[in-house]
Amino acid sequence: MSIKRVTIIFSILILLTVGGIVATFTGPNFIQDPPTKPASGQVGGVDEYYNQTIIWTDCGSTGYKCATIKAPENWFSPSSGDIQLSLKMHIAQSSDKTFIVNPGGPGASGVDFVSSAVSILPDEITNEYNILSFDPRGVGQSTAIKCFNNNKEKDVFLYDTYFNLPKEYNKAVDTQKKVGQQCETLSGNLSKYVDTQSTARDLDLIRALTGQNLLNYIGYSYGTYIGEDYAALFPNSIGKVILDGVINPKLTLNEHSLSQAKGFSLAFTSFAKYCFSNSACPLKAAGNKDDIGAALNQTKEFLDKLSTKPLNTSTGRPLTDTAAFYGIITALYSKNSWGALVSALNQAIEKNDGTQLLSFADTYNDRQQNGNYTTNSTEANLVINCLDEKNKTTKEYEDAQIEKYKAATPAFYKFFIYPNIACEGFPTSNITTELDYSKQTNNKIILIGTTGDPATPYEEAVETRKLMPGSILLTNRGDSHTSYNSQNSCIKSAVDNYILNDKLPDDYLMCEN
Repeated sequence: MSIKRVTIIFSILILLTVGGIVATFTGPNFIQDPPTKPASGQVGGVDEYYNQTIIWTDCGSTGYKCATIKAPENWFSPSSGDIQLSLKMHIAQSSDKTFIVNPGGPGASGVDFVSSAVSILPDEITNEYNILSFDPRGVGQSTAIKCFNNNKEKDVFLYDTYFNLPKEYNKAVDTQKKVGQQCETLSGNLSKYVDTQSTARDLDLIRALTGQNLLNYIGYSYGTYIGEDYAALFPNSIGKVILDGVINPKLTLNEHSLSQAKGFSLAFTSFAKYCFSNSACPLKAAGNKDDIGAALNQTKEFLDKLSTKPLNTSTGRPLTDTAAFYGIITALYSKNSWGALVSALNQAIEKNDGTQLLSFADTYNDRQQNGNYTTNSTEANLVINCLDEKNKTTKEYEDAQIEKYKAATPAFYKFFIYPNIACEGFPTSNITTELDYSKQTNNKIILIGTTGDPATPYEEAVETRKLMPGSILLTNRGDSHTSYNSQNSCIKSAVDNYILNDKLPDDYLMCEN
């Protein structure tokens, strides 16, 4: 079992605060510019898709419209069949300019995210720009990936599947192969065409159909990867593009996994220091008070014990080691969740009750108390990541990496090793290519990195800045996953000023949290 390479927690934590659909649109009529042409570099034979008209209908709370458009399942064989892409947009009061946003994942729903994006942005921006998002191909309300026949199968995969690696390597491979093959069986040809480069081409289709000559885009976490691929494919169609929680697009799956291992270990170390100041902190029982090494050892021992003796919970479901790991990392995404993590660990370690940690894990996996899953983010995440991976490594190579993982994250390394097992049996792509991210774009791209970001570690933002010489890097000294959604006034001011006043921030601007 491996962690999602690019996580979706940013969108999950925000979506918890979003209300349901309660009203219909009653604002001014929405007038859309006619479609523009495909960006230079788009494949040929796609005029049919670029000439379609978006039919917007009222949906959600006041000020929102929804639509469905068609895109080619395979951009390189557009006549072979269509998929559906679901869109949702908050309408500006007096403008037809549009910003497209993506919350991350891969697997997060943009349709669900739009109202959260609007709440993040200042009124000056939402009055001037329509705010649009979409469920990427394979995700949510768009033509979606399916890998499980029922919720029970998904429960077993996410919560009950544990392998003692490397001893049970072959067993893990066989299990993952069955899941991968089932994804292909249940999803059909779609499972071969939900790669990120295809989503970037979809993004250009949406840009054109909404009448935008240039792409205005905010991508969070995995959404930065979509933006990076778009810039490499269509460098002359870049408008105002902000990428927050930057992923290095050149890293292999194994390199991403090691990068995240370091990121989550750094975040847990920062959390442990915070925990030591709390009277309820159970990590003080590790031996020497305020001893980080002892706290890490205690956490590892706690998780190891759960692999053979799960904790009881008030739900009747056990807290396994995998579920406990999901629960811990969920709370590491935001410093605002650290207090809740202290409480959950206290309950689990001191009281042998895994209820709170299991609740956090359910949040991570989009699982409701009744056993239903609200999204297909797990399935989409697996298939998209595996299609994007072009450098599969051997078992011998991964054997040699284990000591690096142990050094990177002593408490959690067993959840990160052998990341390529996740793609055993999954479809691979024959349409993705190696992209040149150094192409000069017609407008500069804003990159944002946070020094304590666990899921998209800061070093990836630094390296991506080198890959994209026309970009500008903003740094948030803080502990969170992404920054523009936070209360960092320095980051927000720099980005807002660029969006509203065309004033580029200084490259390598450093912001204190």
